[in-house]
Amino acid sequence: MSQTWTTRFLLRKSVRNLVVHVSVCIINGIVTVITVSPLCIAMGAYMILLGIGTFLFEAPLLCKQAETARQFHDFISNRRFIEKAAIYILLSIVPILVCFGIATLIGCGMVFITGVFYGLMAIGKRGGASQKGDQQEMNPLNDVESQKPDVKN
Repeated sequence: MSQTWTTRFLLRKSVRNLVVHVSVCIINGIVTVITVSPLCIAMGAYMILLGIGTFLFEAPLLCKQAETARQFHDFISNRRFIEKAAIYILLSIVPILVCFGIATLIGCGMVFITGVFYGLMAIGKRGGASQKGDQQEMNPLNDVESQKPDVKN
């Protein structure tokens, strides 16, 4: 499937800055753990695990020695873009809904943005239209043009 150059550029930049994104998620998870609310403490620990999981999803080269990390990456790399987008978006929304704060918003926002990029890649350049024929079938003017009477001069 073809993606626009802006989507490819932004995803490449996002993956290059993965260490920064993951560290922001983990640091904000640590900040969220240092609270009074038990739910926020749990969501802070969740954010730390989310950062480590995101790191394993996207950067397996740094974890090649661990066999379980390699198996985990092989499983994730065989997923379609829409499945990766759903995983990232759903996992990043949970802490924001349970313990809303600036630390959870920034930390999980990084993971959410990665999910949005994967969603854009799943949609592709044409916005979901798989073939040119599909677009013609959906055009309401095709029915009107086919019902015009033939006029012979």
